Amino acid sequence: YDVLKNPDIFINRVTGKLEDTLKAIRVIIQYLERKSWYRLYLRYHHLIPYFFIKNKDWYFWHRLHLLVQQKELLTFVLWLEIQTDGTTENLISNLTKILANNLSNTIGTIKISNRSNPIFRKSLKVK
Repeated sequence: YDVLKNPDIFINRVTGKLEDTLKAIRVIIQYLERKSWYRLYLRYHHLIPYFFIKNKDWYFWHRLHLLVQQKELLTFVLWLEIQTDGTTENLISNLTKILANNLSNTIGTIKISNRSNPIFRKSLKVK
């Protein structure tokens, strides 16, 4: 599909991927909540030293779940490399507005990035 000709289809696919990811996080947490040890952890987490749990897979999902619940902290970054006839800035502006409208209940900030305008200039390298 062509982003320039039909941005709505593109936006629906991108937002669908985000929704699927958030759904997967919820499913994993539901699975963990069935485990008695996880429920104990939730009750007594303040007593457990961080170095015991920091490398556990389940802890990654637990922390991710806590972060996802704080919408204002979430930034949705779409890396989009396109070749246009000079209308790239207008397209990015329009896509950002459409994404913001579609994701306003889920995400705090929306950024569109590419090699010529990277969002995380110091911490992200693309080759």
